[in-house]
Amino acid sequence: MANMTNLVAMVIACLIQVESSGNVNAVGDFAEKVILDIPSESCKGYRLMLRYPRAVGPLQMWEVSVDEANRLEGLAARREGRQPRTWKPVDRTSLRASVDMATVILTFHYKRGAVDPVELGGKWRNPFSVCPKFYLDRVRKELKKQGRK
Repeated sequence: MANMTNLVAMVIACLIQVESSGNVNAVGDFAEKVILDIPSESCKGYRLMLRYPRAVGPLQMWEVSVDEANRLEGLAARREGRQPRTWKPVDRTSLRASVDMATVILTFHYKRGAVDPVELGGKWRNPFSVCPKFYLDRVRKELKKQGRK
């Protein structure tokens, strides 16, 4: 258990540098959503778009990551007979909450066989598919910089 806990903590420290260079207020990619679309016969019409950040905080988490952390925490809490912790999307900008959510998610992947630090770091970006080589190289480089692997 101690090896898993230490490895997950080491990978999270690395990912914070890879994803945001340690900036808890980092804002990554944006998404756009149409919130008002008025067609018009005489012109192109009117379209009001809302632009909002998808990836925020020290680990550049998307809202779906919060949902996944809540789901996995609920499973673990039920198995252990305790009340689950819950997080909200706003918690992505909290270092403590982000680390807690990432710990839940990466512990799940560790228990599923991702025991190599670089592979585990890749699960942060692509949890259920192949992570691109460029991202794995960034994780590997940061781990080496931190004196690990």
